[in-house]
Amino acid sequence: MPQVFDPGDFAVRGALPLCDAVVGTEEELKAVFLERAADVTVAGSQVSGAGVAGDVERAAAELLARGPRVLVVKRGARGAVAAGHRAA
Repeated sequence: MPQVFDPGDFAVRGALPLCDAVVGTEEELKAVFLERAADVTVAGSQVSGAGVAGDVERAAAELLARGPRVLVVKRGARGAVAAGHRAA
């Protein structure tokens, strides 16, 4: 069965205002704001090997601007990075 991509089906954007914290990989973070299927590459027909075009820092800033107070970006062997807003 072919994998069909429709950015309109990605419901994560709508849920962001309801989240206190978000955890994901760099690719998952960029995928939240993906607009074109052409920006996704899949190596060896494995979804787990997908690459997503985009700027992870820009995606992180946009994600945090939409509601979550904490973001943790998993970077595999390079560790993880946490960012967030300070409590008022």
